[in-house]
Amino acid sequence: MLDEYGTDELTMAVNTALERGTFATSSLAHLLDVERRKKNLKPLVPLALPNDPRVRELRITPHKLENYDDLSKNDND
Repeated sequence: MLDEYGTDELTMAVNTALERGTFATSSLAHLLDVERRKKNLKPLVPLALPNDPRVRELRITPHKLENYDDLSKNDND
């Protein structure tokens, strides 16, 4: 949690959890998630990749999404 949320956010969550008497890590995760939502931030989702160089070194070239607009148009548009 420290790596994902940082010292300030985790400290705040720990202090809040101690005040409420909720000592489970799930309580901390919930408090951290609530704060992210208040800031209109997306929840952090852990990404677990296999230790396979074919996966870890894979690079994806993004394409312009506008190119796909032509595919969805009918000849009548």
